[in-house]
Amino acid sequence: MIPFPLDFSSQCSQLMTTGLVMRSALVDLDGRLAIVHVSKGDDRKYNSMIIWKMEKCMVWKKLAIAIPLEASQMFSRRLLRVTTNHFGEVMLFLIGKSKRSNTALLLLYNFKSQVWRKLDIHGLLDKPSPYFWDTAVMHVIVDNLFSVAGGSSNCPLACAG
Repeated sequence: MIPFPLDFSSQCSQLMTTGLVMRSALVDLDGRLAIVHVSKGDDRKYNSMIIWKMEKCMVWKKLAIAIPLEASQMFSRRLLRVTTNHFGEVMLFLIGKSKRSNTALLLLYNFKSQVWRKLDIHGLLDKPSPYFWDTAVMHVIVDNLFSVAGGSSNCPLACAG
């Protein structure tokens, strides 16, 4: 049995899913078990990502990653899923409404390069389906996006501060 990090339950009391919104996830990050939690600041905006990563010595290592201001402003959209991809990136999947239609957006954080990227996904939400929000479907979408883009679709976000 692997215990959760001591400060996890107190800091992330909202682990539960509310509707389709999931702010925390248990994931595989670079071959290691990790807990990812997107947290809100005093201004009630998502401003950081807290990650507890299981080390080889079976101890949780806590990392806090600031979400750049440009990206945190995108959280006026609804955060639906937190997961990872096979490139070792944490992915935050958001939807929002524009004047014409629903829009989908992926924010990706690469641990090796410590760079945030965003991918806008157009035309995907024209016919919303409850199955679309499934994490497995999200992985298929991301895998196809990276294969089309050759794995180098870069829209870096500048870090604020």
